[in-house]
Amino acid sequence: MPSFTTVISFVFTAYIAHSIYGIASMFIAPHCAEEPCLHPFTQENKGQVLVLYSKYQRPSSLSDLELIDNWEDFNFSESHEKYVNFSVPRQLKRNGTMYLHVFFSPKNQKFSNWRDFLQQEYLSHTVAPLTVYQVPDADTFSLLGEKNVSTEEKPRNVVFEKKPLPVTHLRSKIQLNILQHSSPLPRKDIPHEIAPLLTVTRDNRFVPPVYIDSLSFRIKDLLKVDKNTHEVNLHFSYSPISFGKLRVWVQFSSSLEQMKNFGFTDKDLDDVKGIFTDTNIYFLCLTFFVAGFHILFDILAFKNDISFWRHKKSMVGLSTRTVVWRAFSQTVIFLYLLEEDTSLLVTVPSGLGCIIEFWKVMKAFKIELRFSGCILPRITVGSFTKEEKESDQYDADFLTKLSVVLCPLVIGGAIYSLVYMPHKSWYSWTLESLVNGVYAFGFLFMLPQLFVNYKLKSVAHLPWKAFMYKAFNTFIDDIFSFIITMPTSHRLACFRDDVVFVVYLYQRWLYPVDKARVNEFGQSGEDEKEKTE
Repeated sequence: MPSFTTVISFVFTAYIAHSIYGIASMFIAPHCAEEPCLHPFTQENKGQVLVLYSKYQRPSSLSDLELIDNWEDFNFSESHEKYVNFSVPRQLKRNGTMYLHVFFSPKNQKFSNWRDFLQQEYLSHTVAPLTVYQVPDADTFSLLGEKNVSTEEKPRNVVFEKKPLPVTHLRSKIQLNILQHSSPLPRKDIPHEIAPLLTVTRDNRFVPPVYIDSLSFRIKDLLKVDKNTHEVNLHFSYSPISFGKLRVWVQFSSSLEQMKNFGFTDKDLDDVKGIFTDTNIYFLCLTFFVAGFHILFDILAFKNDISFWRHKKSMVGLSTRTVVWRAFSQTVIFLYLLEEDTSLLVTVPSGLGCIIEFWKVMKAFKIELRFSGCILPRITVGSFTKEEKESDQYDADFLTKLSVVLCPLVIGGAIYSLVYMPHKSWYSWTLESLVNGVYAFGFLFMLPQLFVNYKLKSVAHLPWKAFMYKAFNTFIDDIFSFIITMPTSHRLACFRDDVVFVVYLYQRWLYPVDKARVNEFGQSGEDEKEKTE
């Protein structure tokens, strides 16, 4: 029977190969070998783009449309950027909704009126929401009663008594694309991502579709609209797009919309969008490849870690205080991530880590829950052996010395934050002070285990399989810390663990294998030798 690691590795390899094949095939445009074919309508690389807005997604007449800008003699084979001053209409200040309509014609003709432009046959059209409803950011203020530091003046010590309502926000950055494809397409074999975007004429020609990139819509680019907002500056960016990239972008946009059905919020999807829009296509492919390895190592580390602690009989050589600290710090980090509305991509693994760490605490202190017909379980605590007490003494001595240094630093940092930094509430200040202590000095609580290893001159008691998978994932996290949106302190914490891992590896090399010492299951090589004799 193949091992679990072999099966998972095989499944992972097959998944990566299938994903690479699927994405690569999307960049291969279908070739039209026989009629009927759709030929691209391209006279030259110049055309006209009309940018309009309407309060309706499907306006019933031209009177429902209002002009934002008109781009004549537009070279759609080159990238462009343009800033447009947009006068905010009255209905938008009253929490109204607005849609952006973009029309493109490959015919570079002059029209006396933009409404005449919309009457021609060779026209491509697309629509996207120009406004979204978003809950405003919570105001921050000095907890000691100083002047409010938020952008809007509010009474001192103001606290939201009820959940704020969402208000209209305007998208300030819009990315436009026009398909660049000069080969004919088979009419009966057009990819399903491209077919709804094409405008087909009576003479079997298609107008290059114009596309509003929804992946470029980021929460950080939203502008709050209120009664005092009269004019905003809209930033339009244009770049031509290839056949394959347009297919991939449409597919990804559709997948992100489906993720909302699984409980993902706009904030979570915004973090995923950053992976696509803030990186080039080559780095994006590398990200997917590395993410696959991250998932693989997570599964293998989880499996080996659970297996190690499930069979653990003795705590000789292990730091119980480090186990308790990990459970506490993981809980603080999880609550902090919830407070900061961090992406589910980061919050969910952190929450699962809390459960695992508390289970390890129960194993470390030999705590068992026994159900004997009662509603409430009976809690039993096991006893420690002489060798376990010796390891615990090493652990306690080092932690006592460490606390003398850490406690003043954590308390000083909390006082400094209270005096000089704004916060949303006392709970926010308490949680931020704790998490700053965890991030800044938490890695020092991994040092007692290094001290225990030094005293015992052995590392045989550590779960090395799970440890190595976690070490690989730590270095992968260093890459993702620059890709996924997260608090800066959480990003720096990804790098601090690298130093401790290197020291662990050094101890692994420094201390040779001693078969007289117990392993992670409370057994030694000499015990196995006696059994064979």
